[in-house]
Amino acid sequence: MSLTTLASIISGKTTNYASFRDIEIRSEDGSVKVYDLFQFTRYANKKHNPFLKPNEYAAWLTTIATLGVLGSQIADYIQ
Repeated sequence: MSLTTLASIISGKTTNYASFRDIEIRSEDGSVKVYDLFQFTRYANKKHNPFLKPNEYAAWLTTIATLGVLGSQIADYIQ
């Protein structure tokens, strides 16, 4: 099983208007955690760049891309 960080999944997959402030990580059990990736990219705050587990996905507003993580595979879905 390979884990992937939030920053590596989002890299190159956003529009110019995407916000990195309130990125939701949704788990298979329905739980949601919110991260501020700006805190990681600007201040190197590692708690805001978690590893995504299998069957978790990231979603953020003001962009057309939603990313899914299926096991160690990353799939892109257009909303």
